[in-house]
Amino acid sequence: MPIECKVARVGDMHYNRALRVYQQTDGDMVVVIEQGGEQIGGIDTGNPSDRVAQVEFCVSGGRSRRTHAALHALMEAMLEDNRLNPIHPQE
Repeated sequence: MPIECKVARVGDMHYNRALRVYQQTDGDMVVVIEQGGEQIGGIDTGNPSDRVAQVEFCVSGGRSRRTHAALHALMEAMLEDNRLNPIHPQE
């Protein structure tokens, strides 16, 4: 699915790990954990048995309406934190 908006924020304790939040063009929200700029566990192939650090929350038929809304708020907070206090990852 094409991505409409994405933001990442480096953690406070490990400067090579980051939380990334994507909003897809259909409105779904995806949360990913990265280390060294790469998604932990590799790319999600859609196979439920894949061991990847990625979770998707859907708009249409989704069961987590409040979580979806909170991820929108998280994305805005991360954008603002990155603007006011940028942290650059260390490899």
